[in-house]
Amino acid sequence: MWKRPYKVFRIPLWSELRAFCEQPATKVSYWALPAVPIIAFALHNTWARRVVGTFELPLSFKLAYFAAWFIAGALIIFAVACPKDLRKRSPLDKVRTVNIVLNNVEKPQIIVHDDHLDDPNLDKSLLVLRWLCYACYIFGTATAVTILVRGALLVIEA
Repeated sequence: MWKRPYKVFRIPLWSELRAFCEQPATKVSYWALPAVPIIAFALHNTWARRVVGTFELPLSFKLAYFAAWFIAGALIIFAVACPKDLRKRSPLDKVRTVNIVLNNVEKPQIIVHDDHLDDPNLDKSLLVLRWLCYACYIFGTATAVTILVRGALLVIEA
């Protein structure tokens, strides 16, 4: 069977998508969603036109707005569609307890307690929503990278 060369083409599991949701950078999207329209309104307001003159909203603001929509969409899809057991699980749940019993010096006994009950079918559920969540993350991240590269090119050209 043909194996895909890159893992980016594989739809991640809910537990893997959770890592994206817990990133502090994703929370910035909640600030960009209301901030960019307020700035756009302020720049197109008649009072602002008298003070600043004609000023168009920079392209990086426009791209940041759409990146924020993608990231917020992914966060909303994750919050709604991810199974509650996986969403509420602590990252420390996968830690295993290891006991080393030294009754006999020649034969130490190592006991691993694995209380973690992981349901692989639960983590693989709702394929279409996992794909949609992942696609939103990919588009949001690609838009954010575009903003960064564009900003870097503008600084280099200045």
